[in-house]
Amino acid sequence: MNNPIWYFLVEVRALPGDHQTLVAGSTAELECYVPAVTVDAALAVLDEFLREESFNRLRVEIVRAVDKNSIAKDSNRDFISKCIDDVTSTGRPCRGILFVARETAQWKE
Repeated sequence: MNNPIWYFLVEVRALPGDHQTLVAGSTAELECYVPAVTVDAALAVLDEFLREESFNRLRVEIVRAVDKNSIAKDSNRDFISKCIDDVTSTGRPCRGILFVARETAQWKE
């Protein structure tokens, strides 16, 4: 499992057309696992991924970025292993947990 994978925790803003549950303008933090050799390439893949996959979100800020080797040291959660396995087998990004605060986000009704 030597495929380069980057973990990002990013602040995102929901844009008009977000097909998930957030009202446009809402912000949240989202975990993403992205296959790429360099961080610059990973950011390009990340930004495209945030615009597709049934949600339309804009990256506002990077809260954290680490490579796969650092992810394994940070946590042993099964969910992380599944995302890394999915990215390795498909070559596509994997969305992790979406963290939402009432102060910064509104849900669609």
